[in-house]
Amino acid sequence: MAAILLRNIYSHQWLKGRLSKDWCHYAEGMVLQQVSVILVEPVAFFEFGVAVEVFGIDRTGDGLPRFDFRVCATNPSRPLATNTTSSLSVTATHGLDGVAGSDLVVVAATARRSDSDYPVDVLDAIRQAHRDGSTILSLCSGSFVVGAAGLLDDLDCTTHWMHAADLQQRHPSARVDPGVLFVDTGSIITSAGTAAGIDACLHLGGVLRHDGDTEDARPYLKHALTLRPDSAPAQFQILALDATDGHLEEARTGLEKLVKQWPDFVEAHLQLATVYARLHLTQESARERQIVVELNEKARVKGPLPEAVP
Repeated sequence: MAAILLRNIYSHQWLKGRLSKDWCHYAEGMVLQQVSVILVEPVAFFEFGVAVEVFGIDRTGDGLPRFDFRVCATNPSRPLATNTTSSLSVTATHGLDGVAGSDLVVVAATARRSDSDYPVDVLDAIRQAHRDGSTILSLCSGSFVVGAAGLLDDLDCTTHWMHAADLQQRHPSARVDPGVLFVDTGSIITSAGTAAGIDACLHLGGVLRHDGDTEDARPYLKHALTLRPDSAPAQFQILALDATDGHLEEARTGLEKLVKQWPDFVEAHLQLATVYARLHLTQESARERQIVVELNEKARVKGPLPEAVP
């Protein structure tokens, strides 16, 4: 039931993310300690910075765990050119052997090229990490590298919307969705572009919350809310965590404000209905559940909406 509910939450237009039917394998017993980023020249500097922002900065003072963060490339001693107009470069701290044992392997964005032109050792490292059970996360055009490694065949995925048609043409059996921020299939996560790191932070916190790890989830979600203070999904996740932890009145007050601000937020209405029921407010709970039914029918008739994430 939890996996079904979470899939509904993250497939909603508010977050513009999508989880595949295999996602539950990722959520069960998720461990995230070693994170490796694979760089291919020229390095897309902003997207690389997003990975550093989410996983590579020590925030133990905020209650977040410290990751074993590794920046990996074919030649770790050689500065790698970036896609900037300056002479700015990046030097990896590890060779590709540093990827071994990673819980998460981030494939950073780089210039698109033909599949045969990506470094063979990089593709081999990605394939081996996937075989060894690492979760693979591509940022923006990093999805083309993952595709060149043969890991997108018959898979739901995404990339930067400008390049979605190209990715689809290269990998006809892949199901490329240009209208979402990320797609999580369980072992492979593809993201759409530059803001994906923020959503990855929120997504990770949501996974931890639904996996029952509320102590670790809260700092992730608070960090996501710091990065996106006006984000309805981030506010919702914090309030849902309050409800899980038994802070029902706090959750009730916040959810009432949230559905007033975003009246079509189905999951917020559903969570509020559950909170009302736990507070023995039967009429209020029934009202919220009826709203959920009406909003779901409205969405079914209209189809997906094109609004951006709030």
